[in-house]
Amino acid sequence: IVRSSTSKLSSMSKESSGAIYKVLIKHYSNVGISTVNNLEDLERLVNCRPDLVFLGMKFIYIDLGLPLLSKIWVSKYLDDENIVYTGSNKSAHRLEYNKHLAKQRMFNSGIKTSPFYIIKRNETQKKYNKFLKFPLFVKPTNLRGGMGINSQSVVHNVKDLYLKVNSISNTLNSDVLVEEYLPGREFSVAILKDKYSKRLGVMPIELTTTPDKNGAKLLSRKIKSSNS
Repeated sequence: IVRSSTSKLSSMSKESSGAIYKVLIKHYSNVGISTVNNLEDLERLVNCRPDLVFLGMKFIYIDLGLPLLSKIWVSKYLDDENIVYTGSNKSAHRLEYNKHLAKQRMFNSGIKTSPFYIIKRNETQKKYNKFLKFPLFVKPTNLRGGMGINSQSVVHNVKDLYLKVNSISNTLNSDVLVEEYLPGREFSVAILKDKYSKRLGVMPIELTTTPDKNGAKLLSRKIKSSNS
C-alpha cells in the first residue's frame, strides 16, 4: 500500500491506508504500508519487488524548487520496473490534470460527454458560448480533488458564470472548463482486465453527498477530503 505523507502528492489518507491494510491482511500473508515522498523512497519500494502495489499517489518531485519540470510519475516508474499496481497509467493521470483534453478524447472515441468550452486565464471576458444551455458547471481545467468546486460552481446566468470564471482564474491561476451541468447520480468506475481471458469487468462505486443550499450535489474539495 503506497501513499505519500505530503498531502498534495497523496490521493490516499493515512486512515484510508490503514483501512485497506485491515482488509488485505485477511487475505494475504505479507502486506505493508510504504510512504513515498521522494526518489529514494521510490527506489526502496522497487527494491522490495512487491507482487502488487496498491497505489494511492500519482507522482513525486525530484526538485522541489522546480516541481513542474522535475516530476516522476509513479505508475510509469513501476511500469518500467515491471511491477503491477492498481489504478491508471501515466497517460490517464495526465488527462486528469487536463480535463478538457480528457473530454475531447471521449468525444473522439464516440463516447458521450457534456458539451463544453474553455476560457483561458487571459480571456476572462470571453463571450458566453450560446450553444451551451444553462445551468452550467464551471471548474478549473488542471486541478483535482474537488479544488475550485463549491456552491457557486453551478451557474444559471451569464453574470454568475463570469463571477465564477474570474474567481478560478484569479485565485487558482487556472484556465476554466465550462460545460452543461448534468444532474443525477455520480459513479467512479474501475475497469478491470482479466490477465488470462483479457475480458473487461467493471467495479462501480456510487459517490453521494447532501445537496448544497441551492439543491446541487457537488463533490467539493471539502467533501472529497472528508472521511464521511
